[in-house]
Amino acid sequence: MAEIERVGHGWHTLLNRGLLHGRIHYVGAFAVLDLDHAPAPWRLGDATHAGAYTTASECVHPGALSELGIPASALAGQKAWVRWLYG
Repeated sequence: MAEIERVGHGWHTLLNRGLLHGRIHYVGAFAVLDLDHAPAPWRLGDATHAGAYTTASECVHPGALSELGIPASALAGQKAWVRWLYG
């Protein structure tokens, strides 16, 4: 999957799981997110950074992400985050 497709897919997944609030529209092949609210906006970026920031956030605020519906298994690192996000 091309990076441009991965971004759009990831945003759709986060919207569907209630972790982002907004709408996606497309300009050509580019997904554009009209964001209303994001409890943790770092999830919008590259999976490498999103996974690292998500793991760090869990250390600072234990349990907060599970309250949002992110399973502990998704916090094991970049690969686990990508696997959870993209299925």
